[in-house]
Amino acid sequence: METLDDTAHEPQNQTTMTEDGRTSSPTPDKKRRSWVFWVLGGLGIAVIAAGVVWLAGSASDSTTETTTELNTAAVRQTDLVVMTSLDGTLGYGEGDPITFRSSNDGVDTLPGGLSGIVTAEPTVGDYYEQGSVLYEVNDQPVVILYGDTPAYRTLNTRSSDGHDVELLEQALVDLGFDPDGDITIDEDFTFATRDAVELLQESIGAEEDGVLAIGEYAFLPGPLYVAESLVNLAQSAQSGQAVVATSAVMGSTITWLPQEGSIIEQGGVLYAVDDRPVVLFYGEAPAYRAMSLGNSGSDVEQLEKALVSLGYGDAESHLVDGVYDEQTTAAVVAWQSEIG
Repeated sequence: METLDDTAHEPQNQTTMTEDGRTSSPTPDKKRRSWVFWVLGGLGIAVIAAGVVWLAGSASDSTTETTTELNTAAVRQTDLVVMTSLDGTLGYGEGDPITFRSSNDGVDTLPGGLSGIVTAEPTVGDYYEQGSVLYEVNDQPVVILYGDTPAYRTLNTRSSDGHDVELLEQALVDLGFDPDGDITIDEDFTFATRDAVELLQESIGAEEDGVLAIGEYAFLPGPLYVAESLVNLAQSAQSGQAVVATSAVMGSTITWLPQEGSIIEQGGVLYAVDDRPVVLFYGEAPAYRAMSLGNSGSDVEQLEKALVSLGYGDAESHLVDGVYDEQTTAAVVAWQSEIG
């Protein structure tokens, strides 16, 4: 029977006792095996620790990359500029013409020639062309015709020859109320003229009697812009009473406009009409009249301040006094010459 070697169960790192009582160290093989065991064990622990550190670092790097992508942006250094864009429109709505709000002598008023109750009043802001009805008194329409002579009398076949008859006939032909060409445009009110007047009266809803009574028509030099109505619906009106405050529509062509985005300062040209520049001045008072020698007021003073600011005078010369005198005239002429 085999016996087991008791030394095989002894710890390999333990010293042994000899028969004579002396101790002996483990053999070299045993030492080598012990050293290898500890080295391999240390390396295993190191590998495990390195793996833990790597996993932690990977998780940290992943979090950092995600945070960086969501919370960073490119920074670019520039100058801070604040701009405001404003849209501007000249006129009184799309398709309407630019108009003068006053005549050369200031705001005009148009007197009426009928007495009675106003049954249709002028519309403020509208403009009236030849053949249109301005207003009505006792349901009698007042029609506008073009001409340079005031309407001062009733026109019919018994009227004497006159320039107003010629103006009426020209207006009737221009409006298309002489379809057969029977009217001779002269100063004689003929039956052909009467027939054309009846067609006019039919078109405006008036009694078709071929007679234009005084007050039922008005001669004007051109289209009429109603800046203010001076009569009210259902109120009484008297012959000679002012009906509207008005101005003439400017039948001209815009020949120059500034480029979009341009900044127009005082003294700059806003636009040009028939090659005549319209210039910007600073001030609170609106330009409501033509100014010339002898005028005075806050608008004149405002003009004088603008001229001084633009270099056409100085404060010590007493130009700014609100009176349009020879000194103001000279400054305006100098300014007009420079802008063309």
